[in-house]
Amino acid sequence: MRDLLDLYITESSQVAEARRLISAISRSLGFNETEIGKVALVVTELATNLVKHAEREGHLIINSLEWGQANGIEILSLDKGPGIEKVTEALHNGYSTRGSPGTGIGAIRRLSSVFDLYSLPSLGTAVLASLWSGQLPKQFESRNLKIGAISLYKPGEEICGDAWAMD
Repeated sequence: MRDLLDLYITESSQVAEARRLISAISRSLGFNETEIGKVALVVTELATNLVKHAEREGHLIINSLEWGQANGIEILSLDKGPGIEKVTEALHNGYSTRGSPGTGIGAIRRLSSVFDLYSLPSLGTAVLASLWSGQLPKQFESRNLKIGAISLYKPGEEICGDAWAMD
């Protein structure tokens, strides 16, 4: 898998579908069963949050990663939901706005090699998680993500007309 995969998550049956798909992708990238389980749990939590909170559309954007001999999976969850007003509190177990146990975001954070969350009340939330097979090289640990971009085509189109640049 080298292309971005964009999964629309709009209802609960798509959570299991996303989990099965990410498990198969993880397996094809050489993840062991424990690592596959971690990736599946992260995707399940992210997709479930999209079903619960994304008022319009929610996406899971999945990309394969490579660093030296290690393979990874990057998952970006995007929604246009109500956003998270208390982001710092949401990162800790027990915080919930929907009466759930409130352990999902914390679990995603603990299981991921890279984790980031950005949310604006009334505009939506973006959660980034990446997980890796095997041991990452030491130089990866000090790498800082400075700029990231995605470019996806609109549903029904074959190419994306977006562009981005950095200086």
